[in-house]
Amino acid sequence: MSSDVSKTIHFLTVLGFEVTFRDNPDDTTYAGVSRDSVEVHIQWNDLSNLPTGTDRPTLRFLVDDVDELANELTNSEMHGIEPFTTAWGTYEFHLQDHDHNGYQFYK
Repeated sequence: MSSDVSKTIHFLTVLGFEVTFRDNPDDTTYAGVSRDSVEVHIQWNDLSNLPTGTDRPTLRFLVDDVDELANELTNSEMHGIEPFTTAWGTYEFHLQDHDHNGYQFYK
């Protein structure tokens, strides 16, 4: 869900995703992006009526090399990415978009 699909598309293209389709290039309300074998669909939603503190969706992506991806993104518009080892043994980093949707990259 996105309150501004164009902003979400920009965020995901910074993460290396490419736009595969848009319903309307001038006023996009539904779009798809892909990277490698992953495809993410983005749909406009009016999020203004959500109660304060409402949990937002989080997408988890299994990646081959967490450090390599973190370095790639740090060299783009993303800054301060610091992967860490969780208590359950995964190595990962987390990001959020403008709507506080979560994106976790792990191995």
